[in-house]
Amino acid sequence: MTILLFLNELSHTNVDGAPNLDQEEANLLFNNLVRVIVNIRSRRSDVALVSAKPLRDIHFGDIFVFARWAADKRNRDHFRLLRAVQNRAPFRDVGPISDDGLIAYLVDGVEAHGLGYAHALDGLALSLNTSDRWDSAEINIERQEIVEGHSSRLEQISSFTVVRHAARITHVTVHDAWLSTAGLQRIRTAGQLWEARADAFPDLLFLPRVASDLPLLTPPQLKQVVDRLVELGQAVRSWRPTNTPLPEWRSKVTPEAEQRRLLCTFEDLDGERRTFDLHARFTPGAGRIHFRVDHTKQSLIVAYIGRKIEHRL
Repeated sequence: MTILLFLNELSHTNVDGAPNLDQEEANLLFNNLVRVIVNIRSRRSDVALVSAKPLRDIHFGDIFVFARWAADKRNRDHFRLLRAVQNRAPFRDVGPISDDGLIAYLVDGVEAHGLGYAHALDGLALSLNTSDRWDSAEINIERQEIVEGHSSRLEQISSFTVVRHAARITHVTVHDAWLSTAGLQRIRTAGQLWEARADAFPDLLFLPRVASDLPLLTPPQLKQVVDRLVELGQAVRSWRPTNTPLPEWRSKVTPEAEQRRLLCTFEDLDGERRTFDLHARFTPGAGRIHFRVDHTKQSLIVAYIGRKIEHRL
């Protein structure tokens, strides 16, 4: 499961005022792009970056070349992160969205490959924040398509649509709900959920025993469990422990009654036995997701997913 990020090539080609950029200004642009990617990865680690041209070819006029930024020791970690998210991509570069020219995406009359792919493949477009044109969480884009009309004659149909986009961290926040759920509809089996857990739910940790709980779920229950885990992750991400002792839950979460707390004791990740009596509910049936709150790591540790616990496990 991979969320695709597409670099908008129009944000670093034909840039207005590019000759006025010096190396430090270009450094700031690239470092800001990396901060945006880091912020996205804090929400979903299964992201991959695709660019319309190799990053090494990016330049602003004759003043700054991407290679100089990458060679600067101050940017070494940022460059490694860019390469890491690129290496995860299922394909390296993007060209025209349609080889036969029947579909094209344009911005202000100029063909936009990165933005087009972000729309066509349900991804997120990223831009170097080189102008006010890209300083937005959404970009309006024209989609042109050649179709067969009446009398078998080819006709061009144009429509306007919106592409998810980010050029700064505040734009990423706008897409938080989408990032929380993107691709999760493809989870249909217990194995897929277990394999995707770290990428899809970076704010949740799971005891190894949960792997044996998941195959017992029916398909409708599995879908409900994914929804509850998404909501738990969202609650943790917006939680400020200095303000409230617990997150603001997005669904019903309650502790077990005192006489049932012993049923919710499990061996924790560090080998210590702890009580995981907080639980969210799922249906059909009396489904429970038992967890505890780790204030130090600002995360949840999930210990059990299944029917209401009736005896010690």
